[in-house]
Amino acid sequence: MLNIRQSPLYAKFMRAINWQVERIDNTNVFIKKFPLLPAVAKIQRPNFLPNEIKLKQLMHKYHLRSISVEPSSQLKIENLKFKILADPYIHTKTIHIDLTTSETEIFNRFTEAKRRGVRRAQKNGVQVEISDNIDAFIKLKNRAAGFFLGFMTTRGFTKPLWNTFNPKYAKVLLAYIDTRHCEDPPTGGDEAISKADKSEIAAATMWPHNDNQERSNQYIAGILLLWYDNTAYYWMAAANREGKKSFAPTLLAWEALKFAKKQGCAIFDFEGVFDERFTTQSPAWKGFSKFKEGFGGKSVYYPEPFLIK
Repeated sequence: MLNIRQSPLYAKFMRAINWQVERIDNTNVFIKKFPLLPAVAKIQRPNFLPNEIKLKQLMHKYHLRSISVEPSSQLKIENLKFKILADPYIHTKTIHIDLTTSETEIFNRFTEAKRRGVRRAQKNGVQVEISDNIDAFIKLKNRAAGFFLGFMTTRGFTKPLWNTFNPKYAKVLLAYIDTRHCEDPPTGGDEAISKADKSEIAAATMWPHNDNQERSNQYIAGILLLWYDNTAYYWMAAANREGKKSFAPTLLAWEALKFAKKQGCAIFDFEGVFDERFTTQSPAWKGFSKFKEGFGGKSVYYPEPFLIK
């Protein structure tokens, strides 16, 4: 299995955001130059490493002090001197969901809370649209994360990524509430929403009866989904307050799993969870890790990243 970061498309994306790409022994090496500072280089999720002599030549060419390597689970390291990288660029642990079974089996592997969350979102009138509207997703991400943090996350990154992978290998899934599909919430249970919250959600997100009306301000949650070589990637997600209250992220993940299966993917990669080997990771990782763990996948640990010097 080839990780998306070793694909030709990802190399094209990295060039679009001003990284240089060297293809050595069928492996992408990404190099970033900085004014008055040493260049940095990284190899992400390789199944095997390029020849050591070729890597040394590359280091000489770009005046590199080191190359960081973030291995795939298939990489075998032999006769190579390296130092463990304390601060990885990307996640070191993820969750994979097997998509080769039936939709019923996939759903039944969810925790009971996640299955109820899907039903709760449906009862709240949450609808999911599979779309090419990347601008609406970026707008939602910026607002949900706080404009400055969201802007820093998406600026100069999301749009080039989208332009590279769409339309063949990327979609956004966007959630909204159509009050015509709402049902009264049940009493009790941790997924029940109070009448006051229900009214607040409906007022903030009510879908117009005129479906041609501008929708971008009414999306409450979204996922940017990429796929490559039989693997789908939960690349980026966003949800505002109303989206979280209505369980839209849970329904979105379920719809993303079904969509990925229809695209012929065998694996759904949640793209990162908290790794207890790296205790300096942000505590925020534990929150979204718990969310992802509820969908019944398998934990995948990558070998510790390292530096080649």
